[in-house]
Amino acid sequence: MPEKLRISACVIVKNEERDIVSWLANAKAYADEMIVVDTGSTDKTRDLARRNGAKVFAIKWQDDFSKAKNYAIEQASGDWIAFLDADETFLQPELVREYLYRLEKDAAQLNVLMVPIINVDEDNQDAEQSRFLNVRLFRNHMGLCYRNPVHETLYAAGNQELCIREENHALHIRHTGYSSNRVHAKVMRNYRILQADIAANGEQEHHYRYLADCYYGFGKLEVALHYAMLAIKANLQAKGSASDMYDTAINCMEMLSYPIDEQLKMLTEARQRFPKKSSYQIKIGHCYFQQEKWTEAQKSLLSALEELSAGQVGNGDEYTGNEDKALLWQDLGQLYYRQHDIEGAGKCLNEARKLLPLDEGILTLFMQLIQDRSLSEQCGTMLEYFCQTTEQRNYLQQWLERHGYLQHYEMMSGNKDEIYAIAQREELMDLYKILEGKAVNNLSESCRILIVLAAQPENLLQAKQIIALKKMLPAELAAIWSCWERQENVPAERYSDFKLLGNYILEWGTNAQIADYCQLAGDFTPEECLEWAGLLQAQRKNDLAWQFYSAVPADSPAVNFDFWLQAGICQYEMDSYEVAAECFARAASLGCSGELEAYQAWNERRLKPHG
Repeated sequence: MPEKLRISACVIVKNEERDIVSWLANAKAYADEMIVVDTGSTDKTRDLARRNGAKVFAIKWQDDFSKAKNYAIEQASGDWIAFLDADETFLQPELVREYLYRLEKDAAQLNVLMVPIINVDEDNQDAEQSRFLNVRLFRNHMGLCYRNPVHETLYAAGNQELCIREENHALHIRHTGYSSNRVHAKVMRNYRILQADIAANGEQEHHYRYLADCYYGFGKLEVALHYAMLAIKANLQAKGSASDMYDTAINCMEMLSYPIDEQLKMLTEARQRFPKKSSYQIKIGHCYFQQEKWTEAQKSLLSALEELSAGQVGNGDEYTGNEDKALLWQDLGQLYYRQHDIEGAGKCLNEARKLLPLDEGILTLFMQLIQDRSLSEQCGTMLEYFCQTTEQRNYLQQWLERHGYLQHYEMMSGNKDEIYAIAQREELMDLYKILEGKAVNNLSESCRILIVLAAQPENLLQAKQIIALKKMLPAELAAIWSCWERQENVPAERYSDFKLLGNYILEWGTNAQIADYCQLAGDFTPEECLEWAGLLQAQRKNDLAWQFYSAVPADSPAVNFDFWLQAGICQYEMDSYEVAAECFARAASLGCSGELEAYQAWNERRLKPHG
């Protein structure tokens, strides 16, 4: 019977009054005894442990987790030991005893069990951060003990090989130690112990992965990348989480803006070593997406989707987190949107939203999909989709303001932009004070207010405000603004100034303002026309962009492969598939690329109903 099996639940603690009661309540569901080894608590930890039925022992902390854990093992009398941290609890503690009883009957040779540990952020609604396998259950055999002062590891006497089972689908443990408000203290503690060990014994291979973790936690990404690469090359690999160092290296390279080709090389190597970890395939697809290699991106992403659809949630070296899954759906949605598959893009958006309710890329895709609706419909849909909590609503409002959706921001928040509101109230002196103190050195802020004011119905106050604000612009931009007011062509030699102000108009202006501004273009060079067309195209102002493509003389050297490719994409986005086909054909006669092949394939599918 399972009751005959004795289980000892062990934990080492120091000032754990926050967690110890829930740990003990969890342990009571499966353990015959609870061993609490205190290493110097000054809070109520020991008293709470005793009152809740634990055997409490006190030892002096020696900056060595292994020594403290080995002392706890010496106090345990059970057949099996469950050694969890104070911030860890089994999700289904009632299953532990039955599971170990089956091992006694069917796998008596096993002496160590690795179980799935789920890192969650208790400060973010228990959002899952990662999963990995680690030893938390083992037989109470003489000779089994921990080594290493930090990130301690279980060994058998005489370095005999442990008989380990990796359990991927049962006995999950919830771990809160990497929550937002806890992680820094934990990293600092581990780093201090590591440095003491290195000072005593020298830096060794087994230190690399833990140093990488610490420096990553400190935000010292170059140093973290250095140690992650050393750990990857080292002979020692952590069982069940060997891919961690690839994860760290890849994340560092991304945040440090390493060239995409270098990121792809690292991802490809990681994928070869850990072929069951779909997150690498997703990130490979994302790299192709960033390179605008649409066909390769879609192939990689669909391959990852097929892998994820076929299997259960993996752990450790097979784990793919929600952020990566959301990235998969986000990029697929963008690809479908480019192919004018609005239904497919919408389905991808919904899947991404389930995983990450609020994310920059998801919100960008969402705004693209609803751009043809009225302002009130857009805001209503946003509230329905993204604002389940006050925190989410606040995040969305900040995102709208940061990305220039001022009308959406005002409708959802009920607040107008401070500077704009002051201008509207005719409080010019207050406006001057704010702009002088805040925006004189912030060109974008001055231009933003000017552009927003210029879009309003004309009146005397508006004219005075614009005149006052123009004086704060650099002379070159003020001259271009005057051209815009008078609807005069900008001289050919002033293209750089035209482009600078134009970038702000593209960001903050209305469609009518952007169209009026494009009429100012003077006798610009073909290269300048193509550059401005590209900027318009990036803002999905394809009809205006086409005007500038059309302005380039046919015999210009600028009419090359890239010209015909971008012109074709412009026509494709305007649903002019026949003209797009002609442009793509001309591009194909001058060269080839994965992007061209992808757009040709998409365009051919769109042409079929018209054929």
